Amino acid sequence: MQNKSLSIIFYCLSFIIITNFNVHSAEFHISKSWELELSLRIAAENGADDTIYLSEGSYTSTSGFNYESYEDKSLTIKAENNLSANQVILDGLNNYPVLKLVTNEKKISDINIENITIQNAVDFALHVTTGGDVLVNNCIIQSNKANIFISNPMDITKYVIFSNNVIQNNYSQSMTYIRDFKNIFITNNIFKKNNCKSAVIAIISDSKSFIKNNLIYCNMAICIIGIISTSGEVSIYNNIICNNKRDMTFSPSFALLEVNIINIINNTIFNNELNNLSFYRLTEGDTLNIINNIIDFECSEGFDKIKYKNAYNNNSTYNFDQEGWNSKNNFNKDAFFIDSENGDYHLRLDSPCINKGYNDIINQTDTDLDGNPRIYGGIVDIGAFEFSPNIMHPADTNQNWVIETNEFNSYNEAWKKGNLWINGPNPIPASYLTRSGFLMQRGGSYKNIGISKPLCWVPDN
Repeated sequence: MQNKSLSIIFYCLSFIIITNFNVHSAEFHISKSWELELSLRIAAENGADDTIYLSEGSYTSTSGFNYESYEDKSLTIKAENNLSANQVILDGLNNYPVLKLVTNEKKISDINIENITIQNAVDFALHVTTGGDVLVNNCIIQSNKANIFISNPMDITKYVIFSNNVIQNNYSQSMTYIRDFKNIFITNNIFKKNNCKSAVIAIISDSKSFIKNNLIYCNMAICIIGIISTSGEVSIYNNIICNNKRDMTFSPSFALLEVNIINIINNTIFNNELNNLSFYRLTEGDTLNIINNIIDFECSEGFDKIKYKNAYNNNSTYNFDQEGWNSKNNFNKDAFFIDSENGDYHLRLDSPCINKGYNDIINQTDTDLDGNPRIYGGIVDIGAFEFSPNIMHPADTNQNWVIETNEFNSYNEAWKKGNLWINGPNPIPASYLTRSGFLMQRGGSYKNIGISKPLCWVPDN
């Protein structure tokens, strides 16, 4: 009789928190920890694609929030609309794990996690095992004594998109460990002040991995990026990798094993204790391209010969002009950053890296780390940032180098309502809004002096 009563209570509660349900999809709107635990249990077996919306607040479970499903259905966990990640917190309180999502029997279930904070976890911060696609977007993962682990048990073409996240102040073996997906995209993230006994980013994949537009700085690790990719391709573009410290005597920034094609292009790799680029078990037919980078340390080709080794237009202390390298136009000069001591690696107007890159590997649609066109002035720059003094403030909709009152008012209204802005970036950053107001109050006329946004836009009067 007691078990029957508990079952009745369970299903009554489930109908309270499910606000929209049909045979194809279900929505849960959650405001308490026990509701999140319950919604994950229901979602695991209700035969629907599920979305769990979390209200503002902090959520904790002594056993972690667990989802174990045998269904080919998707699961999305995200903050309620108009909430940011720092308003929705899954907290391990330094005693408990946080979030584990597993689909069993090799089910193809997509997993999406958006706009939440995961913090203070032990054992696991975020653990995802699924045969489907995985998206982790706009999350804050901080102060955990556990890592991010994402794996695919099936040998099929699926992807991971890990983007727009802040990964900070964590202590773990490998901070972000992704394995067995065919396509891995790690883009537009910030990795800072993590203490890793292995790598900040660790990947095992036999296909393609893209690491692009990330800020990776002030971490302690054996290596920053460690990849094992049998017969695979690794592309590392537009990253800032600076001021990282080593955890042992020999600590490479990159340790890439058994990778067929390696593209390291337009990165700024500067002032790291991790002092080497290392490539192991590369064979006769492999390709290594190191092009348009600012690099201030050595490059090791590894144990085996590589047939195609190209080093074009790098500003580097390493001498690529040696036997086996097809080397061209590399040089060793001060890059003249705006303010490297305070983390601004934009190029000064007098930088020798401006218009000194190698265009042949750049697509016309490519952008730099700021989102500006990758080529300005006819020739690509060296490093993660293109010097682009012609970029106008996005509030300047008529593009006349004047922030007019009506333009500021429209920009301000869009910011208040959270509307998309045609010129980007979106959502509108508060710093961009205040800068447009400052320019308007100073007469409206402005210019771009080529430093980091939005401080690059200054009054021109």
